[in-house]
Amino acid sequence: MADELVRLPSHLVDLAAGELRNAAGEHVDLRPRSFAVLQVLAERAGNLVTKDQLFENVWDDATVTEDSLTQCIGEIRRAIGDHDRRILRTVPRRGYILTASEPKHVTDSDHQKPAIAVLPFKSLTSAKGEDLARGIAAEIFNELARNRDLRLIGLGSSFALGSQPAKAQDLGVQLGARYLVEGTAQRLENEIFIDVQLVNTQDGTVAWGTRFSARATDIAQVQQEVANKIAASLRIGMDETEKHDALSKGPRDLDVYQLTLRAMSEHRFTPEATRTNRRDLEEAIRRDPNFALAWTQLAWVNMIDAWIPLTGEWPLSRLDEVVDQFSRAIELDPNLSRAYRGLGQALILKGNVAQGLNVSRRGFELGPSDPDNLLFLGIALFESGELAEATEKIEQALSLHPLRPSYYSYFYAMILWANERFEEVLIQLDSVPGNEVWRALALVRLGRVAEAREQIAKYYARPNPPQVMPPHAPDLARRFLEDLHAAGWRPSLAPHRTAV
Repeated sequence: MADELVRLPSHLVDLAAGELRNAAGEHVDLRPRSFAVLQVLAERAGNLVTKDQLFENVWDDATVTEDSLTQCIGEIRRAIGDHDRRILRTVPRRGYILTASEPKHVTDSDHQKPAIAVLPFKSLTSAKGEDLARGIAAEIFNELARNRDLRLIGLGSSFALGSQPAKAQDLGVQLGARYLVEGTAQRLENEIFIDVQLVNTQDGTVAWGTRFSARATDIAQVQQEVANKIAASLRIGMDETEKHDALSKGPRDLDVYQLTLRAMSEHRFTPEATRTNRRDLEEAIRRDPNFALAWTQLAWVNMIDAWIPLTGEWPLSRLDEVVDQFSRAIELDPNLSRAYRGLGQALILKGNVAQGLNVSRRGFELGPSDPDNLLFLGIALFESGELAEATEKIEQALSLHPLRPSYYSYFYAMILWANERFEEVLIQLDSVPGNEVWRALALVRLGRVAEAREQIAKYYARPNPPQVMPPHAPDLARRFLEDLHAAGWRPSLAPHRTAV
């Protein structure tokens, strides 16, 4: 029966079969209790379902706390990709509304800007060429991000889903993208051959495609040409302010480029991966000291190592060196948005919040379609105490990342805490390892002090816990410190571990 199938933007609730399916028709796991909550909501889609009605229908006479329902709602949202809470909406102090719809692809009229997902390019040579192929795709993404008239799906999401075999139409639904950019790359000695095509996810047709060849020094020009041709095929111009005033200098040779891309593709936060990435990037800079991308990525590696002490080789006292590395990258390429967003974060870590916010805004201006630029601008606004705009920017970033990276969840949890949405903080961090401090802060505000103290004890038991620093905004800092000490924080127990 038709009314036994409740359609969501990218999922289907089959009430008769008692299951949730994704756009490809595959079963999506949910705990029985969470599916029971979804079933009640789906049966009354479009209407308010009160918390009392959910308790009555799902838990019968069992005595449960509201936390149980909140956990189920959080699991449902993760399962259906509702990171911005537009499909399953909360009605404060009353209940929830599940918004059903006919399955459709995102169109230009939906957001007035076509959403584009850049998929990982494939190597035609060997597995060793995968880093190069994926890196070229990532750099084309960065060129497209300069165009204000485009919406880009977060690279982590598009690379994760794009690595799996699927039809263009299915990927369009899963990613919320109107167009896909896909391609191949082949290296022959010091020349690359790149095939690129733009696929319309509504019908699977190729809207545009071409082949390029380039030597290392021409890579930047080729990437910009690809971005311009994609924009032109969509009849969208590149605003003069979004073009390079002077094209960044390409790498001296493809070995330099490949060393840099290999470091960029390795995202494991481990001492071994950090040392390997640093070694590759330092070698790339030794071979070509004028390659801005290598300087940028080296600064990111070192800043993360200072914040999350992975190797012990880059304490916070070395942040000045990180600032110098980002500044060197910007000197070499004044249009490299990822260098600005990194520099903004480094300045904030040093306590230069106003300057960090200005630099973060510049990074966003240079790459307004890149979700990471939205995210890090949101962080800078949070640190400046501009909470409303910070929340807006970070939730915009989340809406462009169907598969939310763990660092997105971490920073969103900070925003939720600042907005006093403490139950949602716990849900946000449910699938993110570590982060005991932010869990503890939320638990204190929920009156669960004993659990908060357990989280702080876990933090102290970790061999290399991340730095703990209060927000720079005075009101948030005061609340942070009060809650932290209520949770049992004792700086004297681990003075080397904290900046509190």
